[in-house]
Amino acid sequence: MTDGKTRVVRIYDAPLLPKASGWQCPDRDISHLAGRSESEPVVNEPFALPAFLDAQFAALRGYWNSLKRGNASNPFADDLSLAALGKLADSIVLIQVFEKPQRFRFEMAAANVAQLYRGELEGRFADELDIRAPLQYFAAQCSATAESGAPTFYHCEQRADSAEYKRLMLPFWGDGHVSTILVAFETKQNG
Repeated sequence: MTDGKTRVVRIYDAPLLPKASGWQCPDRDISHLAGRSESEPVVNEPFALPAFLDAQFAALRGYWNSLKRGNASNPFADDLSLAALGKLADSIVLIQVFEKPQRFRFEMAAANVAQLYRGELEGRFADELDIRAPLQYFAAQCSATAESGAPTFYHCEQRADSAEYKRLMLPFWGDGHVSTILVAFETKQNG
């Protein structure tokens, strides 16, 4: 029974639904979806997030959102706890961002990611590494993440020489700029 003033709106029916009390949908901020289909990229946003994220990425983005202080657009790097990630930590790397010149160093790399790359990653700079799966367009995506201060996404379709993989980057603030990027990988093996 309604009183004539109550209006029920499902979140997926209202792409411009205001954020009540600062709450955001954990897998996406739906405000950027107005008038866009699920597969249509956002113009002028390199490495734009898809309309929907896979469960692993949605959980990680939910964790990232939960770390934001007040009205901050990004959480602080010192609030990040790898222990809080549980099983998700098996497929992530932490990137330290340097400015002037902009460079990206692997601070921590999960064994699964290093194995997929077929080489050591920790302590190395992205521009020193051979470009192969799962690091195609990696430095470019890091740069877009650091510059925009927003999450970014990359999807590499399966090829004869490599597995299909997806990559989500989440920026963390520190020292007056995006100082850390948390990167999650999801792979689908050939065959």
